[in-house]
This record gives sequence, C-alpha cells and structure tokens, in this order.
Amino acid sequence: MTADEVTAIAIDAIAPELGASMARASVLGIAARLGLRGALTADEVRRLLEALSPGLAVFVGREHAQVLLDAVRARLTDGGAL
Repeated sequence: MTADEVTAIAIDAIAPELGASMARASVLGIAARLGLRGALTADEVRRLLEALSPGLAVFVGREHAQVLLDAVRARLTDGGAL
C-alpha cells in the first residue's frame, strides 16, 4: 500500500475520536516526520502505528488508543499492508 492509502485508513479510524482535522494533522505530521512516501513496507507501516500510539493515548486513554490502532491494523492487514 502507498503512504497515502495507509494514512487515509489511519485518519478514517481516528477521526471519530479526535475530529477530522486533528486526526489528519496527527497522522500526516507523523508520516512526514518519519519520511514515509510512496509504497510502504510492512515495517514502515508498523513504525507509523507505533509512533501514533503515545499521542493518541493522551487524547483517548491507553486502552482505547490500542483498540483504535488494532482496528487500523486489521484494515491494513486486510489490504495487504501488514
């Protein structure tokens, strides 16, 4: 999957909790900081999700952040990114 596809899935999953603007800014900011572009490897996808976890936990709590990221992982697994 491409960085655009992966980030869109993450944004879609997180937006109901953080709002669309905050979800987009968080996910795209972290992806940019990690230098993620084009086709991503499974390792790059994992790094993105790991990097999202701490900030997301601040807003929704550690347990709910894990639930949200597990949902993202499931969608990415179904899409072949993981």
